[in-house]
Amino acid sequence: MPVRCSVAHIRTPAEIAVHPTDGAPEHQLYLMCEDIEATITELRAKGITFTQAVRDENWGRVTAIALPGGGELGLYQPRHPTALELPSAAKAVRGKTGGKTGARKRKVARKS
Repeated sequence: MPVRCSVAHIRTPAEIAVHPTDGAPEHQLYLMCEDIEATITELRAKGITFTQAVRDENWGRVTAIALPGGGELGLYQPRHPTALELPSAAKAVRGKTGGKTGARKRKVARKS
């Protein structure tokens, strides 16, 4: 059964990183959050299972969510600056660009 949830601590916009490897090719997907402990608490209350304890990496605090199909989805709280910390990005995310961001979202929603 699919689990739907919204979490107040998940951040947008997304970031992408590409890193070289000496081993086999690999890909990972992570959701970014502002407060990993609060996000874990909120997700566990909604029935989400975690496959890893929170661990410290040089780029952030990391854990993983169990997916229904057997995979994992990473979750991390970054230590590095993010796009949200740029003044123009913060305004756009919060809808403080003179209403243009909100109007665009409404148009997209009507087409669906």
